[in-house]
Amino acid sequence: MKTKNKLEKGIKFEEKIYDWLLQEKKISCKKNPLNKQPLGENAQGIEIKNDQRFHDTGNLFISTNKIYGHKTIGWGIYKDDNSWLYIIGDENTFWIFTCKQLQNFQKENKVFTKVVKHEKGSEVGFLLPVSKANKIAPSYSINQLILHL
Repeated sequence: MKTKNKLEKGIKFEEKIYDWLLQEKKISCKKNPLNKQPLGENAQGIEIKNDQRFHDTGNLFISTNKIYGHKTIGWGIYKDDNSWLYIIGDENTFWIFTCKQLQNFQKENKVFTKVVKHEKGSEVGFLLPVSKANKIAPSYSINQLILHL
C-alpha cells in the first residue's frame, strides 16, 4: 500500500475513533499539533494505531520501537509521553488496551518480533494474534457509532 494512502487511512481512522470515544464514552479528544507530539498524540494519553492488515494476517502489529539510523527510541506501547491507552484496529473493528497490558503480554509470552521498514527508518513491534487480543480486551465496532448517528 502506498505510504500516502496508508497515512490518509490512518488519519481517517483516528477521526473515527475520536468520534466514537465522544459518542460512546463521552471522552472528548483533540489531536495535539505536530510540534506538541512529544507530549502525546492527544491530551488524554491515547495512542491510536490503524492496522490495515490484521484481517489478512490474523495478527495485530503492536509497535514497540522506532529506528532512525543508529538510534532506537521507544514507540507505541513504550513511547516516552503521556500514552497509557493503546487503541488498534481498522475502520470496522478495534481493541482498547492499556499500554501496561500489552507490555506485560510481551514480557510474559513468547512473541514474534517484526521489523517494518519505512522511508524514514524502521518500526519494530510484535505480533499479537487476534484470538489472544480478544482474551485480553474486548473488541468494538465503529459501525456501532454509525448506527447511533
